Amino acid sequence: MKIVFKTAMTSSTHITENPERRGVRPELLICAFLVLGILAIYVNVLNHGFIILDDPYYVYENPHVRQGLTIDGLRWAFTSRSVTNWHPITWLSHMTDVRLYGLDAGKHHFVNVLFHVFNTLLLFGLLREMTGQVWKSALVAALFAFHPLHVESVAWISERKDVLSGFFGMLALWSYVHYTRVPSLIRFSPVVIFFALSLMSKPMLVTLPVLLLLLDYWPLGRFGRAGCHRPVYQLLFSKIVYEKAALIALSAASSVITILVQRSALSNLTSLPFSDRLSNAIISYAAYIAKTIWPFNLAIIYPHPLQHPLVHVAAAALVLIAVTWIVFGLRRRFAYLVVGWLWYVITLIPVIGIIQVGLQSMADRYTYIPLIGIFIIVVWGGSDLVTHLRYTRLFRFPAAGIPVLLLGIIAWVQVGYWSDGVALFQHATRVTKDNYVAHYDLGLELSARQRYDEAIRQFAKSLTIDPTFIPPLEALGMIRVHRGELDQAVKVFEILSDMKPENQHFRKYLSKLEKLKAQKGLP
Repeated sequence: MKIVFKTAMTSSTHITENPERRGVRPELLICAFLVLGILAIYVNVLNHGFIILDDPYYVYENPHVRQGLTIDGLRWAFTSRSVTNWHPITWLSHMTDVRLYGLDAGKHHFVNVLFHVFNTLLLFGLLREMTGQVWKSALVAALFAFHPLHVESVAWISERKDVLSGFFGMLALWSYVHYTRVPSLIRFSPVVIFFALSLMSKPMLVTLPVLLLLLDYWPLGRFGRAGCHRPVYQLLFSKIVYEKAALIALSAASSVITILVQRSALSNLTSLPFSDRLSNAIISYAAYIAKTIWPFNLAIIYPHPLQHPLVHVAAAALVLIAVTWIVFGLRRRFAYLVVGWLWYVITLIPVIGIIQVGLQSMADRYTYIPLIGIFIIVVWGGSDLVTHLRYTRLFRFPAAGIPVLLLGIIAWVQVGYWSDGVALFQHATRVTKDNYVAHYDLGLELSARQRYDEAIRQFAKSLTIDPTFIPPLEALGMIRVHRGELDQAVKVFEILSDMKPENQHFRKYLSKLEKLKAQKGLP
């Protein structure tokens, strides 16, 4: 049974283009512009190295990855819980890089760039296919390609999982659009396969079944005009929901696996009150939008403040409520508003911090897929707004071109901070306040370069900000050991043993140091 492939729902979303211009095919020029723009922004990553945060575990100190793509590595990839994640496709990707390029960091970086290129082109083609709007689709793709918030996902080797998950997610969306034209089990199979591969790269897109429902609403129009105004409970029992049962099952399975694997990293889930986690989530939703508009002072780590001022939480909540009320109020005239907004809100749920993993309050990399929804609102909404101006054609090009150009320049500058770990974490300490994690990571980078005096100062700064933060104190102790300063090393590990009496590693190491002192005849 054929289903008409609807591409418009309201008068503001008509997508039929002028037939007289059918012979003009700007798509190839747009694709070339997107590819060249990305390469211009990210070409310097070929000269970048590894950083000490996560890269050792993902690549250059991981014995399984260093062997390249092997049968043993394949077995390990599907059974490992390393770095508190289950993402076998990501492991296989890193192993393939090692097999092809060894430990040439620049080429590992460049593979990330290539995946970002593919994701951009897939996004452009997907929107073009669904809406028929070439230039609007191109502008959304350009914002996705050039926005500085996406630099972290592309310029960080350990975030291969981000661009890889996005790649398979885009292919799943493409397959779904193909399926909706003539629905059949055979056509739906690629959707399931690509979705599974996306989840096995990074479980970020567990919300994809909901995204497909949003696309069913707009621009695919599969609910129909009458369906759009039916109560939600009726839509939940419709065929459009039933057909996604396999995807929902995959999402549920991936969520359970992720929680089981990350149990050791969920320490803050019990130590941080739910009210604080909820407050941080509300603040983060608003902060990501603010950084989208003003993408400066971006950092690799934003430490969790534990508690936000109540006035900040209330202000952010009011903004979110107001935006939600507006987009739902305008949904009948501008369906893309509610779809774009819900795309943003829903895709951020897995990483918004209700279930807290790690020390960060938010992270630029979390916006890689969610910002697509905001970009749709900006582009389609901006187009509708500009059409009401007197000199539409005069405003259209600068209104689109200037922001894209500026974002590209800012992104290029941001990429420069990723040249090495010292530059990256120095930048983080400059653009954030009381960033004890960045000071600690900077100390590690300096210590790895045997710049011990500078490293000690960074560890001391980290401890000054948060005296309860154990890692910099342990790092200080190891530097003392390396320098042969056994008296000071013993004092450090005595403090560590008192702070963490349950940690047997500290006590055992303290005993070794005391024995070493005795062997050398030191008091």
